[in-house]
Amino acid sequence: MKLFALGKILRRKCCFEKAIQIKTVSMKRFLFPRRLFFIFFFILLLFLFGCRESKLSSKKNSSQKVKTYVEIPSFDSLILSDAKDLAQEKGLNLKVALGREGGRVTKQLPPPGSKAKKGSTVWVWLEEVKMENSSRQSKEKERKENSEGSGFTVCIDPGHQKNADLSLEPIAPGSSRKKEKCRGGTKGLNSGIPEYEINLKIGFKLKKELEQRGVKVVMTRESNDVQISNRERAEVANKAEADIFIRLHFNGSASTRERGFLILIPSKSGVTKAIYPKSREAAISIEDSYRKFTALPFQGIYERGDITGFNWSKVPSVLVELAYLTSPVDEELVLKEEFQEKMAKGLAEGILDFLKKKS
Repeated sequence: MKLFALGKILRRKCCFEKAIQIKTVSMKRFLFPRRLFFIFFFILLLFLFGCRESKLSSKKNSSQKVKTYVEIPSFDSLILSDAKDLAQEKGLNLKVALGREGGRVTKQLPPPGSKAKKGSTVWVWLEEVKMENSSRQSKEKERKENSEGSGFTVCIDPGHQKNADLSLEPIAPGSSRKKEKCRGGTKGLNSGIPEYEINLKIGFKLKKELEQRGVKVVMTRESNDVQISNRERAEVANKAEADIFIRLHFNGSASTRERGFLILIPSKSGVTKAIYPKSREAAISIEDSYRKFTALPFQGIYERGDITGFNWSKVPSVLVELAYLTSPVDEELVLKEEFQEKMAKGLAEGILDFLKKKS
């Protein structure tokens, strides 16, 4: 009986242990898919959160892009300081195309209401500030009749001509290197006006300004339909024994943003060594006066040893690139008769200043 009872107890224990093992295996089988579920659920949350952040970032970027464009306000009738404050408030740069501080804005480019990126430049024109001449200024003007420039000779060379001459001539005395006799020039961006045409217009206006002050003026050409090389132009100045040989040109660029004026002078070495010092003095005088009269940006004075008209000249020489015909801002200015008068006056005053120092 005792053995039977003991065997029964052992069988129960064995069954109990098997039941526990089965339960443990079942629990493991149950827990494993639950873990997979939680892992999958966690990955899904991360994915949804990432999508949300991406959408928010996209919206933020798009809103920022929209904000980089601003509507250009009207600066009409504002004084320069107020116009600058308004431009700064809108995130724009304001620059003066023509006029002096004290005048009010009469025109702007781009026009008001147009869209532009923040940081863009807006050009404004200021009204002329009329100042009453004092009695002393009036007297000084009266004394500038025909005596101021008497005894001086200026040779004016309006650059280029109607038909370019691409045949070659020596670039300098004794040089085997050759260059085209007269290349074609640039032309107006919007107007299409050829450079040779406006060069002659400014040349005639400068001639008038100088002659009114008693200066003897010699022109290398007085019409557009001519054939005269750069060497021949220099020889005209040499023959006249000019005190200065001034060459008038307009610049051109692939970039419509390029504007202003610059001055070229002969090299300090080589065949132009003798005329370099006076040429530089003339350039400095002309730069100062021309900038005051026109308010155009100045790009500098540059030496050139490859310009035929300089290398054949025996007298002080300068070549003024008066403005950029490829700039819409400069072009609009130089096509106006009033501005052409300012250009001529600025050149004349600079030339006379140089001549006075020379004497």
